[in-house]
Amino acid sequence: MDNQKLIAYTTDLVKKDFDMSLSEDRLITEAELEKALAERISYMIEHELEQLFAILYRLDVSEQKVHAALKMDNEIPGAVAVARLIISRQKEKAFTRMEYSQEETDFEDDVTAW
Repeated sequence: MDNQKLIAYTTDLVKKDFDMSLSEDRLITEAELEKALAERISYMIEHELEQLFAILYRLDVSEQKVHAALKMDNEIPGAVAVARLIISRQKEKAFTRMEYSQEETDFEDDVTAW
């Protein structure tokens, strides 16, 4: 599977879930996505904590991992750690959806070949 397509799909999912506007004129890297999402999460931790936890719940991000990520004694800032968890979860979803859509296309090709 093409990694650029996976990151693009993941970016679209994250943008939608966090109401973010990122550059439309070029593909962004995973590092750029992580930075932008960490900034958004940092804001949400300060001003919209309940909404952040509602989104995390809806995205099915592990509550234990989120709490571990937000501990004060971590080397990685909490917002960055949570952003990584979200991106990882959304990549899983994007991968599954892309694989499923590819399987449907392959199936449709097989059926029409009959």
